[in-house]
Amino acid sequence: MAENIKVAVRVRPFNDREKKNGSKMIVRMSGQTTEIIHPECTQPPKKFNFNYSYWSHDGYNVREDGYHEPKDRQYADQERVYNDLGKGMLENAWQGYNASIFAYGQTGSGKSYSIMGYSANKGIVPRICEDLFRTMDQRKTEGMEYQVSFSMIEIYNETVRDLLTKKRKPDGGLAIRESPDKGFYVEGLEKVPVGSAEDIQLRINEGDRQRTLAATKMNETSSRAHTLVTVYLLQKNRKNNRVKQSIINLVDLAGSERNKQTQTTGDRFEESKNINQSLMTLGSVIRELYEKKTHVQFRNSKLTKLLKNAIGGNSKTIMMATISPSDENYEQTLSTLKYASQAIFISNKAIVNEKRTDEMIKQLLLEKEALLKELNEARSGVNTKFSGYTEEEIQELKEKQEAEINRYRMEMEDMESSWQKKLDEQKAEKEKLLQEARREKEERRLQPHIWNLNEDPALTGKVYYVAKPGDTTVGNRRSAPEADIILHGPSITKQHATLRNKGNIVSILPGQGKVLVNGEELKQQRSLKHQDRLFFGSANIFVFHHPKEEEVLKSKKKLLTITHDFAQQEIASSSGIDVSSEDGILQQEVLSILPSVLDANAIAAHLQKNVEFQICLMSGTARGQPGSRTELFVKVKNTSGKGFEFMWSKGKFINRLDVMRTIYRRFEDGLEKWDVEKKEDDPFWEPDDSEVMIGVVYTPLESLAHLLDFNDHLTILDYTAQQRGHLVVKLCPCKADGREPANPDDLFVEEPIDLVGTDVAFKVKIEKVLNLDRQLSKIWCRYKLSEGYKYVTTDRTGDPSNLNFSHLHVLKAMTQEQVVFLQNETIAIQIWGCQGKASYTKPNAIVRKSVPVADVHVPIPSSQEKAQGDQTRLLKSEVNTWKKKAEKYQEQLRKIKDLVSKDSGSDNPTISRIKQVLES
Repeated sequence: MAENIKVAVRVRPFNDREKKNGSKMIVRMSGQTTEIIHPECTQPPKKFNFNYSYWSHDGYNVREDGYHEPKDRQYADQERVYNDLGKGMLENAWQGYNASIFAYGQTGSGKSYSIMGYSANKGIVPRICEDLFRTMDQRKTEGMEYQVSFSMIEIYNETVRDLLTKKRKPDGGLAIRESPDKGFYVEGLEKVPVGSAEDIQLRINEGDRQRTLAATKMNETSSRAHTLVTVYLLQKNRKNNRVKQSIINLVDLAGSERNKQTQTTGDRFEESKNINQSLMTLGSVIRELYEKKTHVQFRNSKLTKLLKNAIGGNSKTIMMATISPSDENYEQTLSTLKYASQAIFISNKAIVNEKRTDEMIKQLLLEKEALLKELNEARSGVNTKFSGYTEEEIQELKEKQEAEINRYRMEMEDMESSWQKKLDEQKAEKEKLLQEARREKEERRLQPHIWNLNEDPALTGKVYYVAKPGDTTVGNRRSAPEADIILHGPSITKQHATLRNKGNIVSILPGQGKVLVNGEELKQQRSLKHQDRLFFGSANIFVFHHPKEEEVLKSKKKLLTITHDFAQQEIASSSGIDVSSEDGILQQEVLSILPSVLDANAIAAHLQKNVEFQICLMSGTARGQPGSRTELFVKVKNTSGKGFEFMWSKGKFINRLDVMRTIYRRFEDGLEKWDVEKKEDDPFWEPDDSEVMIGVVYTPLESLAHLLDFNDHLTILDYTAQQRGHLVVKLCPCKADGREPANPDDLFVEEPIDLVGTDVAFKVKIEKVLNLDRQLSKIWCRYKLSEGYKYVTTDRTGDPSNLNFSHLHVLKAMTQEQVVFLQNETIAIQIWGCQGKASYTKPNAIVRKSVPVADVHVPIPSSQEKAQGDQTRLLKSEVNTWKKKAEKYQEQLRKIKDLVSKDSGSDNPTISRIKQVLES
């Protein structure tokens, strides 16, 4: 019987940054309905109905143990969510159905909290595991047996990693295969037998530790990886030979960042290296299932292959969509709600799973009974089927049937003994893990140490290093002698730094690498205090812990709440970035991309690529898009002396960085052919004809509203408000067919509204570019007449000494809206060009050396300086515009006075009216 996917939506509290920025609430919930309110209230709220709408924003108290308990009926705590969703999943599993839940939403929206939870606020996964074994103990009766196994994998950038195996991980990750009976499955996946909820929690902790180490080694972020936890439940009833097998999938998806924000369209690495490939495919699959299409693209990503049963097959499935309450995330929250509203209409056909070998044994037993009956009837002459058989032949048939049944029974027994053997082995492994956990806990309780910070709270504190008495060295894997603490990444040097424990007082000494302490660069030996933040290289953040100092601070109630965001803001400030911007999205983007920019610079230095990366914050005004929000770009500067510069969007940079890291890993592994063969495959390279925006000029239109000409040499300013040259622009009124008026008397309108309904039009002429300070092979301009128009583009001119366009475009002003536009708006004209023939030199022999991050400079202008630059430029432009306007008006006024003086004796009412205006 078909059953629709159940969908639950949950809204989290404001985080610290949103509280600090005074974020507005945009979500309302009532019963099953979720509403989203536009931040500016320019449109009515959008309503969505789901199976469950969970309000977890406010209305709770924090108990002594840290649990968030409701103080009113609206608040949905972890227990309520589990009772609604998790218990039903577990009951389905007991009945023999597959059950799945997957969490979808923006990074930081609360997916991991709902699925895994933390501390006393346990999520769905640990609660299901506890309830599973509790129910198992209650259901144990004579003749009933249970087997539970567990697996945990991560999918990052289409690579499947087993988080529980001790074996060496294969290059390219584990393969996904398909079989007629199992569907898609991970080949060689470690399925660990477990005998208690404690066993599973130990394995989850081990998996989280592997995730943390892998992410640190690859310089990746947890928000870009999917985690799949699977519990396998096998129920055996010896009395009726019935075996049920259920698979419980619990999926924590990567952050669903909007593809629109990544802006990777057109980049040559977009299709092959897009980190969101699996999420985009999942979105396409859900849309195709919603539209009831016959062909669904499950095969287009590894994630959708493994989720095929969950969202299009044999499973009872729940989708948990988590959303932000903040106005700064309106677009992403709306996108998530639309996504979830489609999933609610997808149907699955779940069936009870019975093991095939058991069915075959049942069938063989039935066949045996039928055969015995026929043989007995043959002896008595009732059945003639075996009338020609001898007694020996009949006995041989019986023995053959018995052998077939015994063979399948032995297979079942072998499976049982194999599982029991594995369970016994895992008990020994469990004891080792418990002993190690107890040792680590005691060590961390007594010894000064550093522990890791991660953007995912579930991965924070999973890695720690003790500051042993004497010196503890920090370095990379090539350190000789081997470093005590081995960190990863291109920005980590062989002798990066040293922790010195002298009499239980710990200091940090600088080495070859860059170290920040509480955001300040380490220049000399410095004593560490409890909760000091240490930043090694570009991606390794740790917190110093001193047990004795902790007790003192705790007694004085002076302990800080240290988060990943807290540390990142310190790092950003040390790099010259002002993160106090009111734009919360921009602030978060800067904090998240800064380590990646540092990493890219370190990789480029190691591989001797002549490029340098810098973060740039470009306002809408600087981009020629006034009114639009400030956006983050990464400037790529060629340092070989050619002076070429390119602007990459955030998404383009992230895609390129993935390829850079792949090349760097090959280089680090000592492969002879570590670099790419073709320049087109080099993520550091830009093609010869790459386009760059030189700058922008703003042309006021108000003179046209009075049928007055505008003709000026406008200053071209780049995004830093620096002068780059001049653009000659002319605006003049004309007839609708483009011909200029023959009668000068037609050239003045006192009230612009009088233009409505006339056949007057205007010419926009872009004549030439002057005094450009950069060598460019081609120049062109483009502009929009208003937001609803497409870009108007000039021809390209290639002679730098003769940059004449003679561009002409006719703008008709026939409607009231167009007249208002002329009175109040400007045209932003963008000037573009190509930087000439960029050469490509493929490095040959590279001397492998450590590159101190201190030598990799990332000059980043603060947002405050940016705002001041934009303001200064706008003021200069406005003053210049009004000076020119005044000159034009004076000239037109002189002409009008001359005309009036010639017709001073005329009875023309228009002349009389003009006289009155002049006299006033």
